[in-house]
Amino acid sequence: KVIESVENMSAKELNDLAKKLDTLPPEMKQRVMKEMMRKIRTLDPKQQSNIIRDMLGNASDVDPKVIAEIIVRFVSYLFHYCD
Repeated sequence: KVIESVENMSAKELNDLAKKLDTLPPEMKQRVMKEMMRKIRTLDPKQQSNIIRDMLGNASDVDPKVIAEIIVRFVSYLFHYCD
């Protein structure tokens, strides 16, 4: 249910979820993070950055490949918007 609801979440709701990721079991957390990464593509770059920062801060017990995907997106944001 959490993954299905991610599709319909606002930026604020996604940010709140990112802050609470540590309350989810590791496998669920990883699936939710992947879905969040798909969803945030439609958001403003600053909102994306805030959500990614919170996701990384709560990414314990997550597959390193998922964390790498998040980091790549965050670094891409920094290079594109912070020149």
